[in-house]
Amino acid sequence: MNTQHTQQHVRFPGNHVETLAQAEAMLEAVSTDADKQSDPVIRSELRTLGSWLESRISDHKC
Repeated sequence: MNTQHTQQHVRFPGNHVETLAQAEAMLEAVSTDADKQSDPVIRSELRTLGSWLESRISDHKC
């Protein structure tokens, strides 16, 4: 595992901080769930959440 990668952090609302690897794992899980979801409303909500996570990952590394 790349040590530098795991030492980077992403800040979320409420001053909650996750490692970059953890944030990317959350994004992957949300994307996978969205792909498997048959309900279009829930799928859309998961994709919106995925876009938000992706934005936080790229914009809020601390």
